[in-house]
Amino acid sequence: MLKFFLFFLFSTAFAEDLVIKLETAQTARFVYLSNILIESDKISEDYAKTLHKTLLFDLRCGGFAHVLSQKEESEKRVLDETFNIGYWSNLGTHYVIVPEIRQNKITIKIFDVKHACIRELLPLELSSSIREDRLLIHKISDLIHKSLFGVEGIAQKRILFAMQPEEGSDWISEIWECGIDGNDLKQISFENSYSICPLFIPEKPNNKNRSDYSFMYVCYKHGAPKIYMNTSLDRQGFACIPLRGNQLLPAISRKFDKIAFICDASGRADLFLQLFDKERGVLHKPVQIFSHPNSVQASPTFSPDGSKLAFVSDKEGTPKIFIVDLLSVLRDRKAPELHCITHINKENTSPSWSSDGKKIVYSAKTNGVRQIWLYDVEKQEEMQLTTGQGDKENPSFAHDSLHIVFNTTSPTFDIFLLDLNQQEPVQITRGPGKKHYPAWEP
Repeated sequence: MLKFFLFFLFSTAFAEDLVIKLETAQTARFVYLSNILIESDKISEDYAKTLHKTLLFDLRCGGFAHVLSQKEESEKRVLDETFNIGYWSNLGTHYVIVPEIRQNKITIKIFDVKHACIRELLPLELSSSIREDRLLIHKISDLIHKSLFGVEGIAQKRILFAMQPEEGSDWISEIWECGIDGNDLKQISFENSYSICPLFIPEKPNNKNRSDYSFMYVCYKHGAPKIYMNTSLDRQGFACIPLRGNQLLPAISRKFDKIAFICDASGRADLFLQLFDKERGVLHKPVQIFSHPNSVQASPTFSPDGSKLAFVSDKEGTPKIFIVDLLSVLRDRKAPELHCITHINKENTSPSWSSDGKKIVYSAKTNGVRQIWLYDVEKQEEMQLTTGQGDKENPSFAHDSLHIVFNTTSPTFDIFLLDLNQQEPVQITRGPGKKHYPAWEP
């Protein structure tokens, strides 16, 4: 049975290339980011360059800014602070962003070329800790995105993933955390076993302690894979669903009142639902949502309101993605009606539903290579997002419904970031170890 589970985690298919550029709600604005101006004997140029590199990454990958290349003449214009409208207009610039460090504080000045005005973000104090100051730059980036584009940025969001060491046992894997640029790596599980499929557990809105959060994952430490809960401050977790058999591929509703997962308690890999309360734990027994003779189910993902599930089933011969209405199943206790959303590729896996409910991303083998695809829920259309060599799997939507992370399995196991506006994958992890199953912080 375990082989069938793993088949869905690493499945294949073929189809003709179909690459469609998405209609975007807002055209990218042309932004010039100057070097950081330093008026402090406490900050070195190398330190400032590191902070500049972080801000540059955030702007380039935010989805709304096209960052212009730096020019010597442009830097001179920044230094004399004339902000000549004609010069910047000729470059096609919408905004000029000038970071300044005075003593131990950083200030961001933004020159709006069209309206010929200057905005200034309040000074923020640096800590002289590169980790803490990179986090501060992520905060500044989100403030810039809110100010210029009217959207909540994703620069402060974290990503969980599973990582196997490059050397040693194939059955050792732990859960790690990183920032959106792949920096600030931190191991958060210490099971000394095989731990995969991590998920952030949604927190209450008033929880402001970002260093203390809960997460869920699958672990094999007692033999059969079970679903575990843990916190970022603890080394080991505890099994949270009392059901025999192999438990795999959990999904959490945004209200954290339901957990969907795959289990073979009945003899085959079926789709189950567990009602949950964060204070009291599991409520009642798990409910079998879907089962089909001689078939395997996998990879559930909740709609934003928790009323539906998208999941994988090979009930028609090859893995396809179906949507099921949970309310009708729980209310009527009848065999559910399924709606298939994938028709172009023969094998499709690992769906992730966007927070706005309008999109579902998934992995499908296309001309021999697993690529990331998107299903438009409103238009009921499938479109290919990625191309090129190297298998791409396990896409996960950020809370903004614009950014996706996924992992490759060839030539390396690494995490990539993709925004739907620009659709240019950016590698964010490097170095040894097999990194897979990325998941966004809510």
